[in-house]
Amino acid sequence: MESNIYLINFIKNTLKSFRLFNHEPINIVIDGIYYSEEHQIKVRELVEILANYNFFVSIKKRKNKTQEIKVCYSTGDGTTQEIFSLQLHGLLSLVKLSSHSQLTIPELLILRITGQVINRIKVIYKAIVLDLDDTVWMGTLSEIDKEGIRDNLHTQEGLKFISFMKFIRRLGEELGIFIAICSRNSLVKVQETIKFLKEEEFPLKNQIDVIAINENNKSGNISKIASELSILTSAIIFIDDNIIVRNEVRNKLPEVYVPEWHTHSDLFILLETSSVFERPYISKQSQERRKQYRIIKAEKKRCYLPSMICEKYIDENHIHSYELYGKSNQFNFSQINRGFDNDFKSLCFKIFTLDNDDLGICSTLTYQETGEELIIHNWAISCRFFEIGLEECILKFLNQVSHDKDLVIRYNNSDKNQRVKMLLNEYPELFFISEGNVYVNFPSQDFLDNKTNIIIRQ
Repeated sequence: MESNIYLINFIKNTLKSFRLFNHEPINIVIDGIYYSEEHQIKVRELVEILANYNFFVSIKKRKNKTQEIKVCYSTGDGTTQEIFSLQLHGLLSLVKLSSHSQLTIPELLILRITGQVINRIKVIYKAIVLDLDDTVWMGTLSEIDKEGIRDNLHTQEGLKFISFMKFIRRLGEELGIFIAICSRNSLVKVQETIKFLKEEEFPLKNQIDVIAINENNKSGNISKIASELSILTSAIIFIDDNIIVRNEVRNKLPEVYVPEWHTHSDLFILLETSSVFERPYISKQSQERRKQYRIIKAEKKRCYLPSMICEKYIDENHIHSYELYGKSNQFNFSQINRGFDNDFKSLCFKIFTLDNDDLGICSTLTYQETGEELIIHNWAISCRFFEIGLEECILKFLNQVSHDKDLVIRYNNSDKNQRVKMLLNEYPELFFISEGNVYVNFPSQDFLDNKTNIIIRQ
């Protein structure tokens, strides 16, 4: 069964990618899947494969078909348990997907449910990086110019490219997936072509967050795109029609998801069966993620340290803190994401522009006060808010509230904590690292005053 290319793709780019960040066993109880006796062996084999990756799936088989599947999942330590329903709309599309992928409908449903559980715990992929020639549009721009690209898009074959662009656009608008272009082309020609094409011909018009167009290796450009978006390269899906380019990226950046495809139909099936876009719900926060990024980008362009406002609030039962800790990779001090003691408290920070645009939760920290110490058991910052002075703003706040207590931050010196390391290296006079702790000693009360223009609203 594992020889099925779509199942291999799911294992490599969904299960294994998730396990880079999360190792706890996950139990999934599925109530409502109907399957015939002839599918029983395949379902059992898939459940065994999932168990190899610490996903323990049990199925309450229904005798009759139903329009709703109920799912209950829990983590191995019992700190997370959630129940949700999966509505069986669009069964015809599942039948079609099954015929193309050679996976049975029960198998596809199990993959979809597992993908949704994964994305409830940790969203793995946050950006799609696209080639242009023969990937997004039909033809080579340097050979046929913008008029030729337009004419090709109006052919029957060109409709497939337009359909693909509409799919990518929906991912950006509905799920907040970043959209980037990485192409060996003339930047001027590409800009002229995008301006020349109408939105119905180029549905990605006004949807592109980052453009990297030059003659450099695409692996290097993808790394720069990740840095620009403040995400890890492992959060990127790279789509290119050229197998040589795909292999170059796989060799240099093996953590990037690079689908192997020949036609756009192949690509759709790979992406759908991988379940990487299985979101539990379309949240307002997800939809506005790219808008927030563009606001921050504009603020940073206008001023290196933009003027913004933070509001703090107590996070009862650590609900929002657990959520941000689970999502944060690059700035997550201790990487202890849940299961805090009863006397620990969590504090969340929301950030606003000066026009009072709410950009959402930017940071959270969990702390404990003792007689002599203020201990920060974890501190995380959302990747959207790096390098705008937020780290310094919160450090100033901690300096004020610690008073005469020693300020200690629990620290996991992990390769994932690159943004934490950057902060520690930037202010060596501020931090002393010893045995899993960072001890913070401010040289003066106003030490960070010129390092941030963010203020905490009282």
